[in-house]
Amino acid sequence: MMLRFARLTRSCHTQVARSSKKRPSKKALVPQTFREVADKALGLENPELSGDRVLANMTVEVERKRVKWASQGSEEQKRLLQSSDIDWDVGMTLVKKAEESYPIERVTEEKMESIATKTVSKTLSKIAAHSQTLQSLVDLGVDISKWERAGLSSRVLTYDFDRDIAPVLRFLVDIGVWPRNLGDVATNAPMLFQHSVQDLEARVGYLTSKGFNRDRVAEIVRGAPNWLEFSVEDVDSKLGFFQKSFKLTGNEMRKLTCRLPSLIIWDGTPFQVSTNHIYLTKMMGFEDRECKRMLMAHPELYMQKYEDQLQAVFDVLHNEAGFSHEMLAKFPEVLTARKKMECKQRLEFLRFLGRDQFDPRQPNYVSPTALACADEAEFCAASAKAAGVAFNEFLKTL
Repeated sequence: MMLRFARLTRSCHTQVARSSKKRPSKKALVPQTFREVADKALGLENPELSGDRVLANMTVEVERKRVKWASQGSEEQKRLLQSSDIDWDVGMTLVKKAEESYPIERVTEEKMESIATKTVSKTLSKIAAHSQTLQSLVDLGVDISKWERAGLSSRVLTYDFDRDIAPVLRFLVDIGVWPRNLGDVATNAPMLFQHSVQDLEARVGYLTSKGFNRDRVAEIVRGAPNWLEFSVEDVDSKLGFFQKSFKLTGNEMRKLTCRLPSLIIWDGTPFQVSTNHIYLTKMMGFEDRECKRMLMAHPELYMQKYEDQLQAVFDVLHNEAGFSHEMLAKFPEVLTARKKMECKQRLEFLRFLGRDQFDPRQPNYVSPTALACADEAEFCAASAKAAGVAFNEFLKTL
């Protein structure tokens, strides 16, 4: 606020000086308040109406301090306030004293979060108390607070349970979604109720034409509730991308889709998927057949948002621990199980104990899954053969 006040004060000084040069013969004007001069200098006659609420609040607060300070001050202070000439050093001194005497209360981040939480809960309770639709959704197990956090409150209020929601729920049950899963599906796919049952039938019909039976369709919807929000054209292009990029057969395509349906409709498909594939092949040195194998075994590998983190974990497991590409391709989950730092810490602990044995042909072999996937207790007991306390003490030395 100090810097902003400084700029405004300089502008005020310029305005007053110009005014006195242009009209030397006229009667002296009544001294303007800081707020009036600031508004005029910035071209804001009324900051509250202009949208600059920060400026409005600041000028109101400064004016309040100025009036109160003047009422309690000496004759010298009143003379300085009424003078048309602004002494910069004196002005800054006055500002500092005013801020020290009347500090502006700062709202902490914790307090803001507390206020937001209370507001959300009160809003939901008020709406639900007067909405049969929301009451029915809550009874069904829908977490409507998740809809509100997504900014869908106004849209939810337009839904009518009998007109918009009930037909879709009946359709989901008809295609094999279990009634106990309806609440979860609705929670994670609120936009589904904006689509007609005819559109949903067309999207299910497309899956059926691609060889997905009733059980697999239900499995897809349970695994990715918002799948049916996507048009037939969108889904077809994404499935075609995977089939062409990885040379998948029809059966492989169906297995991949059912294993991780969210990968198909992910917003990172195809761009981030292609980027991850380039890193795996060009930067890490995996062959295309190995990448296909990893995709089918652990499709989450291709849903990584940050390819450089993937590269960093690979460097620890391959370049430092010495696991081959073939070994890592057999256990692709090790590339996403932990961050680089955690893998590095475990590797250093094994080296410290002399148990960094990663050759499967030798005794006391430590597999890549034992190094990267096991929890801390299992890692210490099975691989390091040391107490968890010893591992924690070792970490303090790094």
